[in-house]
Amino acid sequence: APLLLACTECGRSWSWDRWRALRRGAAPPERGPTWGLLLITLQLSQIYLWSAVSKCSGAFLSGERLEQIFLRLDGGSGCPDFPGFHQLMIAGAVVAIVLEVVLAVGLFMRRTHRWLLPLGILFHAFMYVTLPVATFSASMWLLYLAVLDPDGAHRFIDEISGWTTRKSE
Repeated sequence: APLLLACTECGRSWSWDRWRALRRGAAPPERGPTWGLLLITLQLSQIYLWSAVSKCSGAFLSGERLEQIFLRLDGGSGCPDFPGFHQLMIAGAVVAIVLEVVLAVGLFMRRTHRWLLPLGILFHAFMYVTLPVATFSASMWLLYLAVLDPDGAHRFIDEISGWTTRKSE
């Protein structure tokens, strides 16, 4: 993921070439083509879509697969005795599939990013804490950078760095 993001022409504002050109007094355009980011967003969407499709099996939808994962991680010999555990596993399976389908489609709709990206971050944080996914969650968080609007990301960086207040003074 970092290599894909680094090799895309997703903006020249922070590039070495732009810095050198600015030092020479020849300012190239600040932004280049962003088609590479769209391809990375498509790849991210496909990860969610095909993950949801692969979960649409009887073993996962019945909650049995999540129970199996819980037992392996818990190290116990049986399911917990608290009432509603099986129903909780079924609900978790359905929520995971629905969220993955919504993320697969919603990544292409900018108006949904405000609530959908934090939800995806929380989803992967939960997976990181509860499942042995190693660096998968961090990679998915990193790939979310490709989904962000370049102008919005630029404004955000300017705001947190104090550049906009220094420019206006």
